[in-house]
Amino acid sequence: MKRHVITVLSLALTLYLFACTASSTAPAAPGLDAGFSCGIDVATGKAYIRDGDSIGCEFHAKRGLLREPVYLETEGKRLGFNGFYLSMNNCDPAQFELISGTVYPQPEQRRLVAHYKFSHPQLQVPVKLDVELRIERGAVRIRIEPNADPEQIVDGAPVGPILRLIRLGLMDHFGERVGTKRLYFGSHSVIEISAAFEIGPTNGSLPLMGMELESGLSEIVGTDLVPKQYRFDPTGRYDLVTYSGPHVWYTIALSAQSFADAARRYRQAMGVETPPSLRHYPGRPNFMAPATFRFGTRAAFRFGRTCAVEAPAA
Repeated sequence: MKRHVITVLSLALTLYLFACTASSTAPAAPGLDAGFSCGIDVATGKAYIRDGDSIGCEFHAKRGLLREPVYLETEGKRLGFNGFYLSMNNCDPAQFELISGTVYPQPEQRRLVAHYKFSHPQLQVPVKLDVELRIERGAVRIRIEPNADPEQIVDGAPVGPILRLIRLGLMDHFGERVGTKRLYFGSHSVIEISAAFEIGPTNGSLPLMGMELESGLSEIVGTDLVPKQYRFDPTGRYDLVTYSGPHVWYTIALSAQSFADAARRYRQAMGVETPPSLRHYPGRPNFMAPATFRFGTRAAFRFGRTCAVEAPAA
């Protein structure tokens, strides 16, 4: 009897030790997949895409993102901006009117896809707006692709001229304390106090700008094209105006911890490793973030009060 008891206890102890070993050596489930979700909230009519508490984005599914509120959220903090604006053939951006819109959640591909159609009194053909939202390692990536069919027939005759994208950009931010405390601009500029400005690209321009907001959030807004114009106002205008290109992506990284963390999220979303040359010196806040250009050239730069641009990364 004692022998059987000892055998059972030994077997139980062996199974327990095996379970402990297996649990300690088994790979943890990747956090990026564990909390991912996307869909449409029937109660509010909002489309959403989230990756746990790290990042989330939502907008009204039927009204879309054109001059309509878009909400961003990270780690329990929330802000918004008034959507995107676009100009086709120099038409007034404020006069586009929504005809129809549909959102297709695609969780297996970790994205939301939406298709909208707009009319404009200065255009003879409707404008189709294709939208794609993705969550990429703590950042939101949004593709806006306006287009029109140049072969469309109206009253038996082709309609022209071909529509061309002239401007595409972000409307102003809104929410509690969305003003800027510190602006990260250009290749190595850290601006403590800034007035509003609108400028074009110059030597050292990068396809992004970074802000430390009064709310405690840090935000980086970037595009895959060097912007046609930078529009900044410390009260909440953080606009990168793009043009041309069939596939225009905006990347927005948020962090409630620090600007360095926002830069890390932006860098990871763009697939750029932290260069080994990155250092942090006491009293000199240096932050590394990537700049990915249209033709695939990747360069890493370092923000800092006395730092220069890093050499291009492979």
